[in-house]
Amino acid sequence: PLLVRRAADEAVAELTSRYPDRSVRVLDAGRKSESGSSLAEEVAQAASPSLFGDPPILQIDHIEGADDALQVVVKDLIADPAGTAVVITHNGAARGRGVVNAATKSGARVVKCARPNEREIRRMARDEAAARGGRLSDPAEQWLVDALGTGSLELLIAAVRQAVTDTPGGRVDEDAVQRMFPQ
Repeated sequence: PLLVRRAADEAVAELTSRYPDRSVRVLDAGRKSESGSSLAEEVAQAASPSLFGDPPILQIDHIEGADDALQVVVKDLIADPAGTAVVITHNGAARGRGVVNAATKSGARVVKCARPNEREIRRMARDEAAARGGRLSDPAEQWLVDALGTGSLELLIAAVRQAVTDTPGGRVDEDAVQRMFPQ
């Protein structure tokens, strides 16, 4: 989920830099409509341009939870290259795959977020520390991975952020991590 959120955020940021006058609307295809109308109608309405503006940038999360009517609406949006810019997220399930296939056929950029292996997770931890202005020593990295495992990338990244914040100069060594996670 963390990688999917990051990829969607990057795609939306790229679109907002390309189309700065467009609004961004985020909808969750896995939830029920709150307006009394169908979620497909809500998405079609959200995709409409404002009275004097351009069509919005529309982010539709969890397309695997969409019913057939919503999938048809999203496929129509994807097929119109001059219309609404659409970012969709999908968890890899069979349901909603038709929308992903339609996006691929339309020439859309598709980012796959496969579960990273331990080596990639360690690199992500180092990159996160660097992005926060810090540095993880090799023993500190090992201690964090041993203490937290690689099952929850969100938890590991949050721990790296906290360690960088709590350590003078952001230089996280084994002692700093041992204070955070004593054994």
